[in-house]
This record gives sequence, C-alpha cells and structure tokens, in this order.
Amino acid sequence: MFGYVKPFIPELKVCEDEIYKAIYCGLCKQLGRSYNQLSRLILSYDIVFLVLFALGISNENVKFQRENCIAHPFKKNLCLKSCMALEKAADISVIFSYFKFMDNVADERFLKKFISHIGLITFKRMYEKARRKHADIAGVVEELMDRQAEVEKNPSCSLDRACDPMARCLGLIVQTFSDDSKTQKILYRIGYMVGRYIYIMDALDDLNRDYKTGTFNPFLNKYSQNGFTKSLKIDDNIKEKIFKNALCALNFSVAQLAQAFELLEFNDYKSIVKNIIYLGLKSVEKKVFDKYSQRLEILEDSV
Repeated sequence: MFGYVKPFIPELKVCEDEIYKAIYCGLCKQLGRSYNQLSRLILSYDIVFLVLFALGISNENVKFQRENCIAHPFKKNLCLKSCMALEKAADISVIFSYFKFMDNVADERFLKKFISHIGLITFKRMYEKARRKHADIAGVVEELMDRQAEVEKNPSCSLDRACDPMARCLGLIVQTFSDDSKTQKILYRIGYMVGRYIYIMDALDDLNRDYKTGTFNPFLNKYSQNGFTKSLKIDDNIKEKIFKNALCALNFSVAQLAQAFELLEFNDYKSIVKNIIYLGLKSVEKKVFDKYSQRLEILEDSV
C-alpha cells in the first residue's frame, strides 16, 4: 500500500498515540511471525487503518504487552499481541505487495524494475501462503490489477473511472471484516472511499515522475492528446484545473468516508479512527499540495 492513511499525531491524546503505535508495532511483529523478517519491510500505515476497523467492529478479545523490538532494543514499548485482525492484515499486506511488485516489473524502468523483480521472486512463496488462506482477497486484488491496466489504456479515461478499480478492490476487502449484511454495505462504502482517496493522492504525488516517464496519470491524461503525456504543455490554466480537480475529488472522498463511518457501530478505537478521517487525511493532503506547485513548475520548465 501507499502510506497516506495515518493519524494527525499532534491531536492524538497520549494514550491514543500509544495504542496506535502498539497496533503498528503489533502488525510489524505479526508479519515477522506469519512470514519472515524481510516481510516487515512492507509495513504500511494504510493496513494499520484496516486493523483499526477490524478491531473496532469485532468483539475479539485482544491483549497489549510491553516488548522490545529491533527498532527499540533497549526500551520496551506497548505492542498488540497476535490476534485474528493482525493475522489477516499481514496476509493482505503480502497480497498487495506481491501484485505491486508485479505491476512495477511491467511499468517501471531500470533500477526500480530490477528491485521489483527481486521482490517478486522473494515474495512469491509468501504470496502463495497468503493466497491459500484468503483466495477471495487474492482474487479481488488480481482482478484490480487486470481492470486497472485495461482502464488506463483508454486515452479518454476520466479520474473517476481510473479510481474505480482500486476503490472497488478495497471496498470488497473491507466488507469481509463483518458477516452482517447491513454492516458489510457500510464497510464497502468506507473501503471504496479510502481506496479512491489513496489512488488520487498517489496520482497527484507521482505527477512529476509520471510526466517524465510517460506513465499514465489521470490528471495529466485529461489534458494530453490521445493519452500521450509528452504532448502536454503545462501552463497556469492547466495547473489551476488540476489543483481544483484533485481538491474536489479528495474532499468528496473524505466527506463520503466520514458519512459512512458515522453509520457504523464502533466498539473501540473510534477516537483514533476519527482523528485519521477528520484530521489525518487532510494533513497528508496538505503536505502533498504544498509540494504541488513546485512539481508543476518542474514540469513547466521541462517542456
């Protein structure tokens, strides 16, 4: 995953911050237990967010314990002990990472392509293990990759259409956190909007790189000729249109996510999730937008 879904730490209470870090630490250790120490490198804030949801809507009895770790060998920190939510999250992390490596091998160049190829070989056995446990989720992610590739081949592909495969994929995964049909509908909407937000943020964050490599980007694609990014001439008018388009799409996604979240019966960790939705997403969004003008200036200078 991409790491855009995280809390705004300054507004977390001390106990909330400690619990969030304990869940983050717990997922890191779970990856090591379920797979190997190398798998801990794929730890992501986005997956921690999914753990919070899985725990918040379930009645699973979980335990926290102070432990040492590789990152903090001399100090014991609070850590969430192994549980069903962590195990499933670790499996989802491996599945997503495997397909991300596969996508990079197909689309990236030179060094990143080589590194992704090594990652693909290294994670193949881990992926097969995760797929045996969650064939349904592996199937959903595989379908995402196929649909995303097909959608992005269309020169007239809109932002909404480009977002849909990722959004739908995360929606289908998040709804598996409950067996109740009513709750599943809400969870699907939540997952859909989180996936949409992640895709938009990633596209905006990769604007400069995608322009240089000619890789598909929905913001650049809208104003290029027949989907050929290199034909795009950046000016102030296009800068403003891309900014407004991204801001509108992100605000819509966050608003819909918040609306769906308020319909959900949440047992624990609600204040942490609310911090992420109402403050964290906006904070991350601001950081990307702060770099936005500089990146467009780079594009303009290169044409």
